[in-house]
Amino acid sequence: MPKPPNGSARRPYELSFETRPEFLYARIAAPSINRALKLDYLAEVLLKCAQSRCKQILLERDIPAIIEDEEFEKTVEDVVRASEDVAIAFVNPHHDIEQKLKKFIALGKRRGGRFRYFSARDEAEKWLQKQARLN
Repeated sequence: MPKPPNGSARRPYELSFETRPEFLYARIAAPSINRALKLDYLAEVLLKCAQSRCKQILLERDIPAIIEDEEFEKTVEDVVRASEDVAIAFVNPHHDIEQKLKKFIALGKRRGGRFRYFSARDEAEKWLQKQARLN
């Protein structure tokens, strides 16, 4: 597992990676989320993606919450800007936040992000493999 940013030994989430032939698999687990945490783990994921020279990420998001409404649109903008030229398949196992996460992803797509929502990892993997063949 990579070192946390700024050498911090304590971070409020667990992040793991696996490099696959067509994409980077990243799994984030946390009890809650805010804008700062989102940007922190996203920076780690995108750095790892750049290091492995990938253009696709399967992000399994084991967080049972979503960004607060007042931070929602600004966070979408940040994620779109940070992930330019990278396709991200978001996998969400938490049904309670499905609609709000789908809204986040749809807004990101409208603003130029290459995002897609999935409730199952195998479907996300198939989509990323198809994207790799198209590029």
